[in-house]
Amino acid sequence: MTDTDLSADAPDWANLFEVESVEKTSATQDSDGIPWHRYVLTDGTTKITGQRRGTLREVSAHADDCVKKLNLRRLGKATLASSAPGRRSNAAAKSR
Repeated sequence: MTDTDLSADAPDWANLFEVESVEKTSATQDSDGIPWHRYVLTDGTTKITGQRRGTLREVSAHADDCVKKLNLRRLGKATLASSAPGRRSNAAAKSR
């Protein structure tokens, strides 16, 4: 990732996604001369592959944006799980 690196805020158990590769691929029908690129995102276990029309820079930016959103979603779920409704700390439970 670029300037919004979330790895410092990630818990040890969280494998964050990153862009593994972006490469030019063959055009589909009706591409109008605009190149197609294939990108691969990975978290070390899972791989997500996508294709997108555009320049290398445009598709790389799209892949970076996908990574950022996936990681924010993953970190958000971790935060939500630790503060789920009905779950109280021992101190809060004892004070009732």
